[in-house]
Amino acid sequence: MTKQSLSFVFGLSSLIGLVLTAIVTLYTVFASNYAASPNVLILSLAAVNIALGVVCVTLFQISERANKENLALTPVISALEGEKQGLLDRIQSIKDMNAEIANITHSIQDQLRDRIYELNAQHEASVTGEEISTLEQVDISRTNEMFYLFLVDNIKRIYDILTGENCAVCIKFLEEFEADNEIYLRTFMRDSGSYRIRKSSDRAIYSFPYHENTAFKQILSSDPSNTYYASDNLSNEQTYVNLNSNWRAHYNATLVCPIQIEVLIEDYDESIAREFDVLGFICIDNMNGGLSNPTAVNILAGIADSLYNHFLLYNSLLVTIVSSGKTDKGGNEQTGA
Repeated sequence: MTKQSLSFVFGLSSLIGLVLTAIVTLYTVFASNYAASPNVLILSLAAVNIALGVVCVTLFQISERANKENLALTPVISALEGEKQGLLDRIQSIKDMNAEIANITHSIQDQLRDRIYELNAQHEASVTGEEISTLEQVDISRTNEMFYLFLVDNIKRIYDILTGENCAVCIKFLEEFEADNEIYLRTFMRDSGSYRIRKSSDRAIYSFPYHENTAFKQILSSDPSNTYYASDNLSNEQTYVNLNSNWRAHYNATLVCPIQIEVLIEDYDESIAREFDVLGFICIDNMNGGLSNPTAVNILAGIADSLYNHFLLYNSLLVTIVSSGKTDKGGNEQTGA
């Protein structure tokens, strides 16, 4: 018997029981002296019992069907619960990652603020003619070199977390040589994790023309929209050029952001041209990518932007010290750090 037939039978039985019960009840009410015979009462109770039995059986059938459906859905529900927990774990992991990156970024900015404050105080003192002793020069140099190592190591921590890869970080500075009117780049600082492996390359190529590397050439081009260079798969970049022939052994993805400031120049026709004063670059690389995306770019660009004033101030202080030609109170000649 089909489910539809079974439902019809139970439904009809219930309806019959209900009708019989109603007839018996009305008969009992309107009978003389409102007294029903024993036979009528028996029939009435029997009809009621039949109706209740049909209802119970019907409810039992519905319950069985619901249980079967629940059993069929149990694996699906378990899978959905697993997916839900996985998503919750992923969300928590992202929150923890963002909190760690924010904490590291705060630490960098905290130290950068202190270094700028100290350099500014020293610069103001040198401008007003106050002598800076050799010991003070050494202390300035030592403090800032420690800061630069702290800086690249913490940038590495940020991008190790962000990409899930082992990243390498370095800072490169521009050097302009009047002899050939060429702009060169040299590595200024590397993170402590990659220094041992990369130092041989830095010694072999102490400095090189900026156009010998696609990233620097693109950023230093006349196009103001080239404010960074990023690729997650350099092997697929057919036009990528790198003077270091062994670069593939160290990385296949890179992100480069300039340490720069935008300068608006008024042309002869009174139009405004955009130019950038570039001091150097922060470079990050790894093997498997995760660097060519807005989050990675904006974090590094923000750090690079905040470093411009520091390096500009430090360089100005060193130039002032070197050009002063003064001696400190101990009679020692003052030289640049």
